Amino acid sequence: NLTLRNNFTASAVYSLPIGKGGRYLNNVNRVTNEFIGGWQTNMIFITHSGYPLYFSQSTNTSGAGVTNRPDVVPGCSLYAGAKTVSHWFNIGCFATPTSQELGNVHRSYGYGPGRTNVDFSLYKNFPVFKTQKIEFRAEFFNILNHTQLATPGTGFGSATFGAISGTVENSRQIQFALKYIF
Repeated sequence: NLTLRNNFTASAVYSLPIGKGGRYLNNVNRVTNEFIGGWQTNMIFITHSGYPLYFSQSTNTSGAGVTNRPDVVPGCSLYAGAKTVSHWFNIGCFATPTSQELGNVHRSYGYGPGRTNVDFSLYKNFPVFKTQKIEFRAEFFNILNHTQLATPGTGFGSATFGAISGTVENSRQIQFALKYIF
């Protein structure tokens, strides 16, 4: 069986060096420092190769009460030509199995599209009283606005076989939040 071949995740937290105690603008007055000092950023970066594809067949030719799989055409290259949304793999590499057969394609055969995503946030705590503060947060999900393609249709005989008909992540989303901590 095929598995997710490559997967990389990195996260980072960084305090911006601005304001009192920082490298830049460290000689500002107290009021200015409350607005420009103490900001932090967070980032999460995820990238991975595509998920394995699991093929099935919409019609049952075996006579058994199980889901059929198609046959693989010998010598056919699954990824001949460019991968596109409408033809992620070569659909000509599959055929209907003969009567009383389950099909010879492996349970998982080939891979769908890889995915890359970056989430980013910027936040700061503003003191209110000795033990109380207000946290401001700006969060950017999928900040690079990469399209995250879903896996292609793998039901042999269906209208969407070999085509990608959707996405799995939302496009860029931005949210702002205030939180009172006491």
